[in-house]
Amino acid sequence: MRSRRDGYFQKMITDMDRKGIEFPPLTHLIDRAFSSPGAVAKHFLVTSRGAMTYRDLWNRMCCLNGLFQRIGLRPGDRVAVVSDDDHATITILLALIRAGLTVVLGDGKAPADEFRALIEASDPAAVFADSRIIEAAPVRIPLPAERIVSVGTTEDSHSSRSSGPVTVDEIFAAGVPQPAFPDFDEDTLAVILFTSGTTSRPKGVMLTHANMRAQLEIFARVYGFDEESRLLNILPLHHVDGLVRGPLAALCFGGTLHRPMRFSVPKLGELLETIPTAGITHFVTVPAILGLINRLAEPEKPVFRTPQFRFVICSADVLEPGLWKDFQTRFGAKVVNAYGLSEVVCDALFCGPDEETCRIGTLGKPVGCRARVVDDQGRDVETGTVGELLLSGPTVMQGYFRRHEETAEVLQDGWFCTGDFVSRDPDGFYHFAGRKKAVIISGGVTIHPENVTSVLLKLPGVVEALTIGVEDPIWGERVAACLVLESGCGIEPTEVIQHCRDCLTPGMVPAEVHFLSELPRGAAGKVLIEDVRRRITGLGLEVSSSKDLFAVAADCFRVPVETLSPGSTPYNTEGWDSLAHLSFILRLEERFEIALSAMEVIELSSMADACTILERKIAQKSNPPQSSENFTDEQGQPRFNE
Repeated sequence: MRSRRDGYFQKMITDMDRKGIEFPPLTHLIDRAFSSPGAVAKHFLVTSRGAMTYRDLWNRMCCLNGLFQRIGLRPGDRVAVVSDDDHATITILLALIRAGLTVVLGDGKAPADEFRALIEASDPAAVFADSRIIEAAPVRIPLPAERIVSVGTTEDSHSSRSSGPVTVDEIFAAGVPQPAFPDFDEDTLAVILFTSGTTSRPKGVMLTHANMRAQLEIFARVYGFDEESRLLNILPLHHVDGLVRGPLAALCFGGTLHRPMRFSVPKLGELLETIPTAGITHFVTVPAILGLINRLAEPEKPVFRTPQFRFVICSADVLEPGLWKDFQTRFGAKVVNAYGLSEVVCDALFCGPDEETCRIGTLGKPVGCRARVVDDQGRDVETGTVGELLLSGPTVMQGYFRRHEETAEVLQDGWFCTGDFVSRDPDGFYHFAGRKKAVIISGGVTIHPENVTSVLLKLPGVVEALTIGVEDPIWGERVAACLVLESGCGIEPTEVIQHCRDCLTPGMVPAEVHFLSELPRGAAGKVLIEDVRRRITGLGLEVSSSKDLFAVAADCFRVPVETLSPGSTPYNTEGWDSLAHLSFILRLEERFEIALSAMEVIELSSMADACTILERKIAQKSNPPQSSENFTDEQGQPRFNE
């Protein structure tokens, strides 16, 4: 395997350590990527639409720079980018960053009200958005027409081009490049990333060019990113995990970014085949996807066992130790766990990739920053004691955009208060204990829910577990355990309670147990706590035993049952995304008491497939229930719910 110190950036790190040379600014890294030998024809981005070379990217960035200058944009101006077109979004955001303009990234799939809230909160000088989003905006965007640019494919843009705004395609086709980008200092904001809650008091994390430069230096030290890096990252671009470890890192290190598809369970095998066929070096993902791979993929296929592949980078949620160990053993691939938040750009603590920096089940150790663990009075706690994690260093944000009170709450004396509880062991490894906002106070006792969850996960038959506090008129809160079980597992609530009594102090034992078919997760893979809370308090939709196949699907996809047909697929059904797909599979297994094989899960790509597979599984059961029915007619065609 090639040495991590052979490449340009690794030699730079060595020289920096020896001579005190500074890591280059973001603008220098970007310019170098286009001027390095072989960059002209090298692929920068590979998606389902094809490949974009560094020459293509440079020409398009220059065309956009010409537009920025013609419409009077200056370094420091904020520009909103809200598009579902990865090709265009990546090009636009990189051009904006290089021009010293501040990118305000939104979710291209967001509803109209969320787009309106983003515009109101960020007060941008210009907007790049899909025509669908612009047309659906509930109020007129308060900008001159020349500062509203339509994003999307050529076919999409022509539909309303006669009266609509100029399109990105037209800007590229006009061919008026301006290669002279303006000068600006590193204190200029590069990105404002709005945290969850855009429709209600959004908080925009302000990150400067200096913040980004510091994070990239950490990447060079820990991940060994360089010109030969080929990153497989399909995470959403409006999250730091998709943006910073995606197009920004690929460009600044002169590597290649692969985004071959939008993630879906049926395409999992195709996604993994990208690793050997494209010579991927790093696979960037989240625990939820890692868990899917561990369940559905065939470990016999050596997709990760290639000369080029280095390791998996996993973040955005707690990585369960059992999954971590099992994945590494079955697939022969090292998993590096990273802890971070948008407020510190991306990653601050790292577990791996070197053996001396890896301890499975921990967050690892801080790199490029300082860390403290403090009590409620801000005093440092002893080793092994749980306290709040504070971080300080060059990656810490400048604050929340126009939110001075919230900024003052989390930035204190140069330290960022993460709101996460951890402990530090004698060897310097940090252990996650819980989130400050998730702490349960029951009868005056402080309970860290992750401590209960770790015990629940040790119970045989438990696939996923979550511990939350629910309101209680006497105790303030009571502990609720929410479990996802293996198909066919017949565990009873009393068994769960007894297991917890055997392992926990009395005050930590759950007062109630709920069995769910799945834990709902957002786009970044994090569990949606409030969604779980609604479900267990009876406000969520649950599947009853009287519902049939199509009703189960309708409930999972959150659509009326009459809108579904045998021809319904993830591509023509609203709400049928990868997470809903997994929910559909789990609920089918639960409702009809069957177990789908990995191949059947991957084959299930339409309601017709579901009908066929379900009929086959029921027929295979030794004692099918009397209420079972055929889901296909006499001609073998799928039968719709009548």
